[in-house]
Amino acid sequence: MRAGISFGALYADPSTILQYILEAEKLGYDYVFLPDSQTIYRDPFPILGSAAVQTKNIVLGTMVSSVVTRHPSVLASAFHTVYELSAGRAIFILGRGDSSVRRVGKQPVEVTVFADKVNEVKQYLRGSSTPDNFRIRYASHDVPILIMATGEKMLRMAGWLGDGAAVFVGPTLANWALTQIQKGAQEAGVDIRGRLYLFTSFCSIHDDGAEAIAYVKPAVTWYCVNSPALVKSLNINIPGDFWKNIERFKENYARYDFVHEQQWRKAVEESSFIPDKLASALALAGTTEDVLDRLKHVAKSFREVVIRPVNPHRWYEVFRRFAEEIIPKIKPL
Repeated sequence: MRAGISFGALYADPSTILQYILEAEKLGYDYVFLPDSQTIYRDPFPILGSAAVQTKNIVLGTMVSSVVTRHPSVLASAFHTVYELSAGRAIFILGRGDSSVRRVGKQPVEVTVFADKVNEVKQYLRGSSTPDNFRIRYASHDVPILIMATGEKMLRMAGWLGDGAAVFVGPTLANWALTQIQKGAQEAGVDIRGRLYLFTSFCSIHDDGAEAIAYVKPAVTWYCVNSPALVKSLNINIPGDFWKNIERFKENYARYDFVHEQQWRKAVEESSFIPDKLASALALAGTTEDVLDRLKHVAKSFREVVIRPVNPHRWYEVFRRFAEEIIPKIKPL
């Protein structure tokens, strides 16, 4: 397996982020992705541009850029520039919109609108003329564009849209997710061989497996709020007040956007009602050995894994431990 890391939950200054990107390459990561959410994180493109000229092998990109907050031509221009600076070591992930959209009073776009936007970005990157007869005059590279996919509709779309996808489901659902991609490709008559599919997961590693699971629960609430059908498909016994609590989170996004919470211990307390079994199904969480066991299962469906540490106070610890204790053991998978 090839391994990558998302810098989500790293609320650091640009110099520190750049330092960690350079360190990631030395540690053996194959991919680094920066979040693109303007009210939470620094703008990723200046940092990626700087990293592009200071690294040699690691692939750089965003996870996830929004088709709502940036015009397709702006996205294409930024993507193309980093692609040129990195000599082709760049891929970018587009999404319907989450924190970058909700935090400025907007909503994620509909699936069909999203598909049109992705194709528009690709059109700009090819240097093709748009309906108004304008184009990006310097565009000359077919920059890889992946889509972020979690639910069934988006996974099936991932079978034909763009150049692949970041598949954001828990390890228990890895094979199911691949099956949906294959169905979507078959329905569209598309050959997915040669496309890139990244298995992407929240990650929490600790010598105390129970503590690792407890500390991933705030992030797992993201699935409960945004993809309840996915959670229900797991057929896990849940507390009677479970969905009432989730509805409370959904109604007050500003208060309960726990996946981006800085006061993590408080978020752990408020999300403790999440069953351990559910947290384990939807994240790579536990001891090093636990995470390795889950990745052996994931490797049956995906050859690339990208982790997203969840706890901002233990971000660097997970970053280092995954590289030192897990990457060497998953390379042969």
